[in-house]
Amino acid sequence: MANMTEYKSLFLEEVEEQLQVMEEEILLLEQEGGSAEGVQRLFRAAHTLKGSSAAMGYGRMKQLTHAMESLLDQVRSGEFSVTSELATLFFRCVDRMKLLQAEIAADGDESSEIDDLAAELNKLGNSRMPENVKQAEAGQQVRSPFLLEDDKLDSARKQAAAGMSLFRVEIRLSADCLMKSVRWDVIDAQLREAATVVWSEIKERENQASPDDEDKGCWLIASVERSETLAEEIRSWFDIASAEVTPCSLQELEPRSISPSVGEEDKAVREKASGSSGASGVIEKTKAQTIRVNVERLEHLMNLVGELVIDQTRIRQVEGMLGQKFGSDESVQEMGYISDHLTRVIGELQESVMKVRMLPIEQLFNRFPRLVRDLANTLGNEVELVLEGKETELDRTLIEEIGDPLIHIIRNAVDHGIETPEARVRAGKPEKGTLRIVASHEDNQVIITVEDDGAGIDTEKLLAKAIDNQLIPANEAQHYTEREAINLIFHPGLSTAPEVSDISGRGVGMDIVRAGIERINGMIEVEAHKGRGTRFRIRLPLTLAIITGLMVDLAGRIYILPMSNVVEIIRMAPREIRTAGGVPVVTLRDQVIPVVWLHDAFGYPRTSGTRKQIPMVIVGRAEKRMALAVDELHGYQEVVIKTLGAFVGKTEGISGATILGNGQVALILEIGGIMKIAGGQSGRSAT
Repeated sequence: MANMTEYKSLFLEEVEEQLQVMEEEILLLEQEGGSAEGVQRLFRAAHTLKGSSAAMGYGRMKQLTHAMESLLDQVRSGEFSVTSELATLFFRCVDRMKLLQAEIAADGDESSEIDDLAAELNKLGNSRMPENVKQAEAGQQVRSPFLLEDDKLDSARKQAAAGMSLFRVEIRLSADCLMKSVRWDVIDAQLREAATVVWSEIKERENQASPDDEDKGCWLIASVERSETLAEEIRSWFDIASAEVTPCSLQELEPRSISPSVGEEDKAVREKASGSSGASGVIEKTKAQTIRVNVERLEHLMNLVGELVIDQTRIRQVEGMLGQKFGSDESVQEMGYISDHLTRVIGELQESVMKVRMLPIEQLFNRFPRLVRDLANTLGNEVELVLEGKETELDRTLIEEIGDPLIHIIRNAVDHGIETPEARVRAGKPEKGTLRIVASHEDNQVIITVEDDGAGIDTEKLLAKAIDNQLIPANEAQHYTEREAINLIFHPGLSTAPEVSDISGRGVGMDIVRAGIERINGMIEVEAHKGRGTRFRIRLPLTLAIITGLMVDLAGRIYILPMSNVVEIIRMAPREIRTAGGVPVVTLRDQVIPVVWLHDAFGYPRTSGTRKQIPMVIVGRAEKRMALAVDELHGYQEVVIKTLGAFVGKTEGISGATILGNGQVALILEIGGIMKIAGGQSGRSAT
């Protein structure tokens, strides 16, 4: 018997998928007015969730999805049109199901009430349009289609192709029937003797907690008999209150997209391995095969690949040492061949594992339409969201980490970026604002751009607020460039929002956004034009597990600088270092860059005072630049990031560690933290 935890995990994954489908379809229905295909997809998702939650025994989710399904059936038949109010009600249902999902994942049980939403859905569903009343009076019947798995759909088609007729059988039990579940089993067996059963609602609900609650059953059968003959025979069975047998066309059969159970997956694998393609013997085209893998297994695999990368570097180093000691010895050459082959294989393995961890950023972008829709409705704005580059792939860890910063930027854009329709008209703009989010690959990075055509950033107002908060002196503010003034938005606690709200202006500003992005070795830049809009540009590495790092020497110790933060490498004579406002600086292409000795940051004595040329690494954080003075540069290489662990904890300026080819541990520097540390070093002399 399969582990119940495994079934629960599969169920939660399916809930996640179907809720995402429902959210997307509700949004499309609201925007487009409701297409038949969209309503059908939404109905199918609700139907799938109803069946799987019932099978797992989660009654509240089953009850809520059943109420949604019933109302959607009426929408599909034309009794209701999709309005903003109806979409909002459906969204509330999706939110409640997300809450139930979280409760099931945490405690294994449902605790949130759903009676209020179910009552609203049922109340709305009980109201009828006049056209429906006329249809009912005319004897017209709107029937929901059968949603069938692929194998049952194929079976129905084969039966029809063989000359058999398809029938929908609906049976209702007598009110005084005892032990209904047993009676349903008997009726199901009798039907299978009288005809070929393609699909049975009884089998669909056989794992429900209380099947006796249902007094109506439905089947899809194939038979050569006439419908009247079949109906007459069924009505003669015990405990039958009513039985309807009506012809069913292939057009009433639709595919049902759900995740197969473990047993079905095993069966499919066995059939594929044996070359079997079912009873028909027809060989179908091979489809793309996918498999779900626990994230922990991928993390472990990535760690093992990281260890191989470290060993590969060490083998290279040992090879060089042996070459210096023994020259062109045959054994040394053979070791070189092996080392080259290992390098290629490990490189391909590393690339393959990294690709397995990569996911389309679409799954992150799919959260934003609902977010923008709700924010715009709350604020009374009209916003068109444009998403581009959803197929761009990014490491799954980075997708999780970048979500919150992006949501904060989007909230700010909709709240006090894009103006109200009235204000936009006065400014000569279209009533509806545009928010564009674009993802793309550039070199070895992913670029995410968030751009709006709103009010932009008022730098004069921003500078005035910074002066009022005593963040900068008034005399310095006069010399701020446009770009320097815009970058003040990244200062902690600085906000130009006129009042505190639930959406923005709560003291949690862009400094938190920048800190979150820099924590994953990313960079954020902002460009704004008053009255025309704002653009945020975020640069992210493809993965966090393995990075390219520049090795620098400080007092005989090796440190790693992420190459994503390295702008330039220079060598400067001590006499070229000047002092401006008590801070040592160098001038590079008319740009004044402050100089920081990393020795001071980590408490090492400076060893480069008597040297003719001082190696410096220019690093960047948004528009800010800093020159880090070091002793030596040892080139760059791929390094595997290891966390420092709970015992060491978070250390300012250090993002992790790695193991070098000689077996030594080297710390990986975090540029944002280094710049913070350097703030306390600014008064030191350059000599």
